[in-house]
Amino acid sequence: MKSPVLIELVRRLGDAVHDLDGIDDVDLYEEIVFAAGHQHAAPDFHERWVSDLDDAEALVRNRLDNGWFAGHLVPTPQAWFSSSPEATNHLSIGEKPQGALWTASFLPDGA
Repeated sequence: MKSPVLIELVRRLGDAVHDLDGIDDVDLYEEIVFAAGHQHAAPDFHERWVSDLDDAEALVRNRLDNGWFAGHLVPTPQAWFSSSPEATNHLSIGEKPQGALWTASFLPDGA
């Protein structure tokens, strides 16, 4: 069985899956986020047998064992966004909807 995120990630990366070391951590993180977000656009977003992804899965798992991804915990601190100054860590709310506290992990490059 293959993860639906893996299936979509390999589809998105295409031939670049064979050169994952050439993709920096930020770009790979972005691709993973988009692959995971595909769950809201695809009715078949579930584990399934895809035998021809064995090699790609090994490449992805190897890449995720290195660099920023090798850490198993979400890096801290997290960014806090809110319309209330008391609930933020001095970051502007940007495009986040008002009336809630939003958090986000920093990207591998600190952004």
